[in-house]
Amino acid sequence: MTHTTTATAPARPLAALLEYRGFNKGLDQVLHKDYNQVIGELREALGINSRAGLHHYRNGKTTIKAAQAARVEQVFHKRGITEIWDA
Repeated sequence: MTHTTTATAPARPLAALLEYRGFNKGLDQVLHKDYNQVIGELREALGINSRAGLHHYRNGKTTIKAAQAARVEQVFHKRGITEIWDA
């Protein structure tokens, strides 16, 4: 009888397990005068250049990594916005 062992993948870190949705909730709280600056900072935080790319992250269509989520949160937190992620 041959014994076969199956290797299991290592557990992902807790931060990577969090599922981040879109961040329209946070954008809805941005002051009108700051909106364009925030959009620019979010693009930089996500490492993207296009409007379409931002749209996909903003609406939760593109999976956001934990490191990107932390940078997005920094953009909002420096403006006093703490409720960022859509449900």
